[in-house]
Amino acid sequence: MIAYLGLALGFLRCAMGVFVGYASPDMESRVALSRRYFGSFTSGQAIDQGMKFIVIAVALGVLCEISARKSKAGE
Repeated sequence: MIAYLGLALGFLRCAMGVFVGYASPDMESRVALSRRYFGSFTSGQAIDQGMKFIVIAVALGVLCEISARKSKAGE
């Protein structure tokens, strides 16, 4: 459940970063929007953070699946 939530939040952060990057007309507005909505300096940093969320969520999901299969095999 936590892995799915992290995956969804990572995709949302990446999508919002791409939207801010393409929707704003100039660099000053990109920086202002990024600081306002992401707390980062650029939309690229927000996309990087979203990708980190996705990688961590996938790794957590894989570890949980391995753990569940090992516990079922031990019963």
